[in-house]
Amino acid sequence: DPLAGEGVVSARDQPPLIAVAQRPQVGYGKLSEGPLGYGYQWWLIPGADHAFTGEGIYGQFLMVNPALDLVMVKTSNWTGAWDAEMSEETFALFEALSEQVRAMPAQQPPTP
Repeated sequence: DPLAGEGVVSARDQPPLIAVAQRPQVGYGKLSEGPLGYGYQWWLIPGADHAFTGEGIYGQFLMVNPALDLVMVKTSNWTGAWDAEMSEETFALFEALSEQVRAMPAQQPPTP
């Protein structure tokens, strides 16, 4: 088999996940109520940081802010498949964490 052990597209030809996730397929605010955009299974958060989130049923969230090198994972057990109020609180938490990280002084590498 000529493709045994080979991918269809080589790793060097694949764009990094972050770049792909930040490429909108649907413009901000066009797919659902609210400001989010949508691209390649990720919800895009408007703003200069190019943050994005993956959202699951009953309140599961994976939120990424590449500009701050920040990842937040939230597991939940909401009583319903979706809870708009709890979703808003989750986004507020992510924004507050982003602001805290942004306010931190830059760390210096350790001296040998």
